[in-house]
Amino acid sequence: MGAIAFWARTDVRRGLRSALLLLVGIGVAGGVSLAALAGARRTDTAVDRFVAYAKPSNGAVVASPSVYARIARLPQVAFATRAARFGLARLDATGRPIASDVLGAVSVADLRGERGILVAGREPRAKRPDEVIVNVSAAHNEHLGVGSRLSFVAFAPEQADALLRGTTARPSGPKIRVRVVGVVRFPADLSTAQAAPGVTFAGQDTAIFSPAFLQQYSHRVAVLGGVALSLRLHDQPSATRTFRTEVDRLSHGRAQVFFGSDDLTAAAQARHATSLEATALVLFGIIAAAVTMTLVAQAFARRVQNDADSFPTLRAMGMSRRQFVVSEAITVATVAGLGSLLAIGLAILFSPYMPIGIARQAEVHRGYAVDALVLLAGAAVIIVSMSVWGSFVAWRAAGPDPRAGRTGRASRLAQWLARTGAPQSATIGATLAFESGRGVRKVSAGTTVFSAVVALAVVAGALTFGSNLTRLADQPKLQGWNWDVAVGNPHSDDIARTAVPALRRNPDVGAFSAVAGGESIDARIDGHGAALFGIQPVQGPNLVLYTAGRAPTGAGEIALGAKTLEDRHLAIGERVRVSTGGPTRSLLVSGRVVLTPSVVNDSVPLGQAAVVTPGALRALHAPAPVNVFLVRFRPHVDRAAASRRLQGDFPGTVLPAVRPPDVENLRRVNRLPVLLAGLFALIGILTVGNALISSVRRRRHDLAVLRSVGFVRGQVAATVAWQATLVVLVAIVVGIPVGAAVGRASWTLVTDRLGLPPSAVLPLGLLAAVAVVALCLANVVALVPGLLATRTSPARFLRSE
Repeated sequence: MGAIAFWARTDVRRGLRSALLLLVGIGVAGGVSLAALAGARRTDTAVDRFVAYAKPSNGAVVASPSVYARIARLPQVAFATRAARFGLARLDATGRPIASDVLGAVSVADLRGERGILVAGREPRAKRPDEVIVNVSAAHNEHLGVGSRLSFVAFAPEQADALLRGTTARPSGPKIRVRVVGVVRFPADLSTAQAAPGVTFAGQDTAIFSPAFLQQYSHRVAVLGGVALSLRLHDQPSATRTFRTEVDRLSHGRAQVFFGSDDLTAAAQARHATSLEATALVLFGIIAAAVTMTLVAQAFARRVQNDADSFPTLRAMGMSRRQFVVSEAITVATVAGLGSLLAIGLAILFSPYMPIGIARQAEVHRGYAVDALVLLAGAAVIIVSMSVWGSFVAWRAAGPDPRAGRTGRASRLAQWLARTGAPQSATIGATLAFESGRGVRKVSAGTTVFSAVVALAVVAGALTFGSNLTRLADQPKLQGWNWDVAVGNPHSDDIARTAVPALRRNPDVGAFSAVAGGESIDARIDGHGAALFGIQPVQGPNLVLYTAGRAPTGAGEIALGAKTLEDRHLAIGERVRVSTGGPTRSLLVSGRVVLTPSVVNDSVPLGQAAVVTPGALRALHAPAPVNVFLVRFRPHVDRAAASRRLQGDFPGTVLPAVRPPDVENLRRVNRLPVLLAGLFALIGILTVGNALISSVRRRRHDLAVLRSVGFVRGQVAATVAWQATLVVLVAIVVGIPVGAAVGRASWTLVTDRLGLPPSAVLPLGLLAAVAVVALCLANVVALVPGLLATRTSPARFLRSE
């Protein structure tokens, strides 16, 4: 044990500078990696913690207000309050109503049972009708803050239905002036849906009034959808079923019961986004750790290899091979352990910058955070992996050379270049690149080539995936948006009687289809809840996209989204049992449909719609209002101008192409592929550069021989350049095709999971640019090793010959 301790102390003292550099390198890079991994866990749980903190409503009842008090006292109800959405139009500085605010996105609720993150100010006092708080979206978009004053003019109660359909009538209700007393963030503010300016039902800006406002104005202002009872049920498996039964009993079957809420819907969408953000952080942390471990491992290997040069002397003094290995492992573990402590400290210092993206908005407790599991596990991985690696290198370095006495395998490429009359620098460069050598001149040629291949494969795969992601985000048709605009409000009553003639008369319109159903139908397919829509072409072809099979043509057929088919283990041609509260019918699955959620105000996730004909809705006893029309303009029509003209017939309800939340979630992390490509490009550059420097140092004898037989400095530098070029050429030939294929296959998996048609492409121009840049960088990286090689003195290294 004394020999081990003695050599470990001696090793640390004589290599103190390099040990400190390794310690700092482990600490900084490890701190970044641990901060990213801990931030990933914090990011992934932020939305769930926010929902648990906010306790949002998970249902609502619309009935006669006279029964609300008895419903609120039901044992299944944890909290209930009356709530309403008023029809208010904001007034500009001249006192004129702002057209885009005709629905106002203004709600009223008692905030005692649910809470948000108060960003500024305070909540409105319950007895002050002139005090409001605004959500962060309204504060940002409308430039509002604590103390801001707002002026509205109300629509009268008799204008409520017309307001939902879209109206140009002037508000005839009272004028209302209020003051902003706070800014708050609710789970609904985490919505990832793309904004649609000028579309009133898609607005996210909200002003929340006090209960006093509801009491004072509920009979003087248009209430959109009536005064509802917003409630939160206890989290019990039978609560919803029992609650619905009790509500039917109390209201004599005249109540409408809705489960879910905007807060829960937005939270579900945000979870998809935060999951992607967490994945991005995990990948970043893993890649940063991989880069660190690779470089540090190489540095430790060089340090141990240098120590092994002293092992013959130590062995003559009585040290065994096992003692040498243990002493080296102790040294490596000590450096790695101190570096891990530094990494933990830095990770804690970096923690206030986490979580990222939407999760940062949802984070209830910002600031420093200590994730003991990640930090301690990460430190253990660093110490153990480095110790094992150091022991392995030391064991091999202290043993006999397994290749001693054997002739190394010659590079076939070098032989081929020699036969073709290639320059001597190219032939020798191939030899240096692909032949490892023996003894003290041995280099890891295979590892270098493999690392370069992997680096370029990941770069090609990441850029292929990223190019397809950008293409999907920029092309609405790939998202299922097979028309130009949608008109109508999915929350209004039936508008077919006025909308169909208006669209037929419009010279810009080439085709349009009618949409009915969605939230207004309580549908079940094979016993599972489903969003059911009746879609019928009115003029021109069917505008809804079908990726397999065909559209339903009769009352006995249904088309399902890709996710619904997958979740129910169904296939086209099979039959399903569908009910909507009336008789159950058996319908034939005729096709796989893509219905982008935006046209139905994101009431159904992408890939989960069920589409039937209007005749099937009638057969199912599920009458639903036709309140949305999908419109395609005629060829060569100015689409922007045509949309503006449609606004005259459908004010505030002309919806342009907007990305579904799932696609928007992907778009928000579209920097991840570029980040991956950049990090692995860095790995490739460092690997090739490190290999070239190691090769020049270990083969100084060979370079001296070349100088002595007539190689000039330019030829020596060219040899090193050829060595780098040939390594990268192999990586290009092998890595780029493999990476592009993997990237394309990965993208196909993503589109399949989203329920979108396959649309993967290969960015050939971008991949060609990667190859050219890789070759250029290889030659740039070779400049420094080439300069070192030209300074090799033949006399110095051949003196012993």
